[in-house]
Amino acid sequence: RIEHEREDIILAFQTGYSTITKQTLRNGFPHLVDGDILSPIANKLLGRRLVVSTVGRFEWDASVGRIVRIHYAPDLVTALLKLLGNLEDVACVLHDPRIIHE
Repeated sequence: RIEHEREDIILAFQTGYSTITKQTLRNGFPHLVDGDILSPIANKLLGRRLVVSTVGRFEWDASVGRIVRIHYAPDLVTALLKLLGNLEDVACVLHDPRIIHE
């Protein structure tokens, strides 16, 4: 869905789906994997479908006639909480990820 936050800002809401594989864990969360050995939390995630809601914020500058700023905000905390069931495990997963969320 798309909404106008202001005249010059559009918000785009989307949902992304991904199945968590060993490669996902190795690349995105290497602190949960030691060679071929998965941590208990990694085992909980392996093979599960991650559903991430994201908001994209697009800022338009009419003076130059183009988008001048884009910001994406994925909600990984809620997505992981649905899979893991507790914030302690979510905090462990997000403690030192290789995916960057600013």
